[in-house]
Amino acid sequence: MKIHSYGCSFVAGNGVNTEVERTLIGTPELREYRESLGFTGQLAKLLDCEFNNYGKSGSNVNYLLDLVVNHINENKFSNNDLVICCFTSPLRNTPEFFPSYFESRSKIGLNGLSFGLNELAYHEKNKFHQLKSVNDILEYRKEFFTKYFDYNIHFDYYSQNTVFLLQYLFDLNNINHIFIDAFDTFITNDVYDKTEYIDKSKYWQYKEHSIWSYLHQFDDKELYEREDLSETLYEGRSHPSAKGHKIIAEELYKLYNKLYG
Repeated sequence: MKIHSYGCSFVAGNGVNTEVERTLIGTPELREYRESLGFTGQLAKLLDCEFNNYGKSGSNVNYLLDLVVNHINENKFSNNDLVICCFTSPLRNTPEFFPSYFESRSKIGLNGLSFGLNELAYHEKNKFHQLKSVNDILEYRKEFFTKYFDYNIHFDYYSQNTVFLLQYLFDLNNINHIFIDAFDTFITNDVYDKTEYIDKSKYWQYKEHSIWSYLHQFDDKELYEREDLSETLYEGRSHPSAKGHKIIAEELYKLYNKLYG
C-alpha cells in the first residue's frame, strides 16, 4: 500500500516548522522535511506504508485534476493504494475570459482571481498590487470584483463537476480515495445543486470543515505556523504546523479505517 496526496501548500507541508524551514531554503532537504511532517507523511506512519506527496505550493484545482488523471493513465496506483485530493480555493483558477494577452494562463494558480476568500475580501477594499500586468487589466479586475463577480454562479458548477469527475474515475478504476478541503469550502451549491451525486462518506467533514477551520476550533496557536514567519499573504489562512498536521493525519486515519480498513 502507498498513499498519494495532491493539493496545494497545505499538502506540500509549508509551515510545519518555519524556524527549521528557513534554515533549509534552497536545499533538497526542505521538501523532504516538510513532507515527513505534513499530514501525508504522518498518516503514512500510522498506516505503516510509503507515500508520494504531489502537493505544490500555490497550485490550483485544475493542476490537481490534470496530475491525478495523468497518473491514472500512467497506472501509478496499485491495488489498496489511497489517493487523497485536498482541494484549495477555486478562486485560484484564471477565468476563461481573461485574455492571455494581459496575463499568462497559469497552470498552477499563481495568476488566478485570488488565493482564497480572505484575499478576495482584501482585494475588494484595496488596490490589486499583487498583479504585475498592464494597468488596464488591473483596473478591470477591480471593476470585475466589485461589480460583476458572483462566487457561486460559476463555482457551484465547477466545484461539483470536478468532484463528480474524480469520483467517477476513482470508482471506475477501483481506487481508494478521500477528499478534503484545505482552507476554503470547495463545494458550493447555492445556485446549481447536484450534490446528491457526491459520495459524502469519502469527503472528510463535507461542507462542515476545511483543515484550517477544523484546527481553528482548538484555539491553539501552536497548531499553525509562526505568525511572524508566515508565508501567508493578505490576511489568509495560516498553514498548519507539524502539530496541526498530526491532528489531521489522525482524523484521516480514522476515516480510512472506517472506509477501507
